[in-house]
Amino acid sequence: MNKIVERAIYAPIKEHLKQAEITLIHGARQVGKTTIMQCLIDYLKQDLAVKEAQILYYNLDLFHEYESLMDQEGFIRFLREKCAKGKVYLLIDEAQYLGEAGRYLKGIYDLNLPLKMVVTGSSSLLLARNTRESLMGRKQVFTVNTFSFHEYIAYHQQELLSLLSERKLSSLHRNEILDHLFQYMQHGGYPLVVLSSDVQMKEHRLQEIFSSYIDKDIAQFLEIKNKLAFARTLRIFASQMGSLVNMTEVAGTSQLNHLTVKNYLEALEGTYMASLLRPYTTNIRSELVKMPKIYFSDLGFRNSVLKGFSGALLERDRGPLLENFVFTELNRKWQNNLHYWRLKDGSEVDFVLGTGGATLIPLEVKASSLTKPSIPAGLRSFLRFYPSADAYIVNLSLEAEVKEGDTNFHFILPWQLGLIGA
Repeated sequence: MNKIVERAIYAPIKEHLKQAEITLIHGARQVGKTTIMQCLIDYLKQDLAVKEAQILYYNLDLFHEYESLMDQEGFIRFLREKCAKGKVYLLIDEAQYLGEAGRYLKGIYDLNLPLKMVVTGSSSLLLARNTRESLMGRKQVFTVNTFSFHEYIAYHQQELLSLLSERKLSSLHRNEILDHLFQYMQHGGYPLVVLSSDVQMKEHRLQEIFSSYIDKDIAQFLEIKNKLAFARTLRIFASQMGSLVNMTEVAGTSQLNHLTVKNYLEALEGTYMASLLRPYTTNIRSELVKMPKIYFSDLGFRNSVLKGFSGALLERDRGPLLENFVFTELNRKWQNNLHYWRLKDGSEVDFVLGTGGATLIPLEVKASSLTKPSIPAGLRSFLRFYPSADAYIVNLSLEAEVKEGDTNFHFILPWQLGLIGA
């Protein structure tokens, strides 16, 4: 019997059921949006005693349910009849298939019926193209990701959970958590993958997710006709994880024009599979200000793109894998306040965290087991331009703190990122 892991995002989504505005849940395919919908339905029935007849659920991945919503006028008549008997909860899964999703949902919302809408979508393009303007002031957006490392540990070895924020761990506990970290970096956090105990099944699930992504999100929803060209370009981006994205170079390698590669990259971002990290700059001449870095939302997905599950490949890619892990964990909290920094001479800091004020926090990732504190040259370069009270070095073994000048240098383990800014 599978253990249940309550997602961290679930509580705020459940709380938002009290609000009149639309609850809009976004995220990639198979990250658990439908499971959250089912949990909400159970909550409505069991905790709020809402009658089953007053809960309407439609999964637009299923054509016969999609048909039920195609005629908006007819569906509105149906909703009026339902709402005449009391408050109705309308839950629509995979709403990106509604051609004019924003206008469609706005039309229902503006009727001011006793109706609460909860909507999911597996593409931010739904929000960007159809929903942002139409639903301005009418929605609250929640993004569902694959399992965080904390959620992964909660499923596999819950007794370790309280230790993830502890300092000065015993070597036994540190090595236990490291083993889980390497497994997480190999197969990622898709719920179905995490719940699979067999390694072959994990890799099979990931290949299914990859195939479904190409066939549904890319070919069907985004109508990208050349699936092979997209998959080839995706492999190039996967091999460049954590590196600067040179669009001209990628276009040449993939034998596609610049605009097509740009569209493919937008598709990757829009479907939550990858993110671009922009440089931090104050227009200092020596700063490199143009090219972003690319990171993947789930390492298992990235590895499946490259069919890269072998120990040798993972050992070779340990640096980029750990850097990508740090990015995904930081991005859950810092989002728009997360950048990298680089000078034209090659001096670089992996991540720069903004605190909302003038203070910046630089962070370097070292995929090695340090035995004593050593300050990376990139951090020293950054601090000459942007003095900071704190700087962080993420590594695989050393927990320490040293002070040089006005800066405290914190050496932390990869799962201790929550200590930053705490």
